[in-house]
Amino acid sequence: MDVKTAFLYGSPEEYAFMKYPNGYPHEQQEGTCRKLEQSLYGLRQSPRFWYQHLTSVFKKLEFYPTLADPCLFLKGTSVVCMVYVHVDHMIIGGTLEEVSNFKIKIQEYFNMDDLGEANFILGIDI
Repeated sequence: MDVKTAFLYGSPEEYAFMKYPNGYPHEQQEGTCRKLEQSLYGLRQSPRFWYQHLTSVFKKLEFYPTLADPCLFLKGTSVVCMVYVHVDHMIIGGTLEEVSNFKIKIQEYFNMDDLGEANFILGIDI
């Protein structure tokens, strides 16, 4: 699964400001800036804001990160379904029923493409 525009889902939990870009009418005023209400691509904090938002959605779906790898999320004590996240891609493992349920539920929160069965990830055939 691939999350479209993943970094735009995060919301700053702390104040983040940016200067107006060149050519924007307000950039003429000395010291003028804007408080961000949503994450942007290119913002240093965007990956963290995305991960925090993703984690909050996973908690709603009863998936929790493992201690060994915060990008591996498990559902249930006897692992029924697991999701590995790499930036904006998800690899899902589990029973067909659990995988199908997860795909339906996660798409209620994110605009996603289902890339089908994973055969290749991070330059490795699987």
